[in-house]
Amino acid sequence: PGLGFGAPTPTPSPSPWTTMGGCASTYTIDDVSDDVTVENSIAAGITKEQLEDLFPSLAGESIGKIIAECHNDLQAAVTRLLEMPMDEGTDLQREGDPDASAPQSGVSDPELADMQRLYGMAKSKETDVRYQAAVILCNLSLSKPLEPGAHRVLARLLDDTEDVALLAATALANAALHEESQDSVGDKDIIGRIRVAFNKHESPRIVEQLARTISNVCYQREDLEKKMLDLKIIDKLFETAILGSENDRVESIAALANLSRNTEVQEFILVTKIMTVREIAPLMQRSNDNETARNVVRFIGNLSVHPMGKQILVEEGVCSPLLYSLTMGEDEIERLSALAIANLASDAQFRAAYLTETVVFDTFIPLLQAVDKPELSKQIGRAMLHVLARASDAFKQRCVQHGLLAAIMPMSRDPDISARILAARILGQLHTIRGLSASW
Repeated sequence: PGLGFGAPTPTPSPSPWTTMGGCASTYTIDDVSDDVTVENSIAAGITKEQLEDLFPSLAGESIGKIIAECHNDLQAAVTRLLEMPMDEGTDLQREGDPDASAPQSGVSDPELADMQRLYGMAKSKETDVRYQAAVILCNLSLSKPLEPGAHRVLARLLDDTEDVALLAATALANAALHEESQDSVGDKDIIGRIRVAFNKHESPRIVEQLARTISNVCYQREDLEKKMLDLKIIDKLFETAILGSENDRVESIAALANLSRNTEVQEFILVTKIMTVREIAPLMQRSNDNETARNVVRFIGNLSVHPMGKQILVEEGVCSPLLYSLTMGEDEIERLSALAIANLASDAQFRAAYLTETVVFDTFIPLLQAVDKPELSKQIGRAMLHVLARASDAFKQRCVQHGLLAAIMPMSRDPDISARILAARILGQLHTIRGLSASW
């Protein structure tokens, strides 16, 4: 199956679930600090001479002119300097630097000098200087892809003080948003440093950004999902998903939902982490945050794709929250839950344990009529098809008495041919009920 969501064929036989892709997420500078903006953090105590050192590509008189235009306000001057764009496509590393590659053609020497100076600042013995370098890299990560050398510099800064590490982790998370940066940020050495940082830093805000980095790196990248398993990063994500702060949980579960699209990751989780999955599943109901609920549904749904997933998930009792979330009132969560339930409904244990008469009569049949939510009604129809294919005539008769025929009428008139076919298949399962054809 392709990435993202699909419309599985509505048949009574088990149909493959298309694993659920996730959403990459960004983090702005405003989220980095409660009371210090990027410009303030650089401008505090800085002099004109230090600005010239930070921006050697600009002549001293140019910096002086900018300061004058800002009425000698160094904070405003820093803002102006940081907002000055560099040429697109620039590879700003220097030859011979272990964190560098040869610059691309067309890169001006002044720009290269600026980034060389920045990398040098990141290696300074002075914490304040390293902090300033991290601020600038974090700011740059918001507006354009950083080149691989910058990612390695940021990975080194994860081992720094909490303030510097927070900026570095945030910059890496933002960098991983760019498709062209995923391979670089997902490099085994960088992921290894991220794993070490998970263990070193107790700050919830750093842990949150580290989890966000993994989530963004693995967005629609199955090859990198497998790499996270090999590099043993999943254990830490499970730990923070259960024991971390609210924000830690949001990002860790999002990362697990993205990673669980990989078959080998699914098997690892089902065999070694199922007890932790049992603890994660109820967060769908306990959390007031829709993003957490949405990612828990994606996570469980992706695990159900594995051949042994249905049986293990049912035996461990992690499916109840899916039924709860069908009526949460949030369209995307309802749709994802219905998709997971439609997949699980092919399992006899799941049907016996969860798809009771009450669920079918009070939840499924009304949802079949959700004409304003066609994808939701179709997935419920798929689940209903599995139920009817194994049901007695007496049960089918009770379904009709509870309004099943009226419920599938809107679906039978849907412009989408797959919906009309599904309605016809449901009707086909009812043909054994005496007198039904005449009433139809």
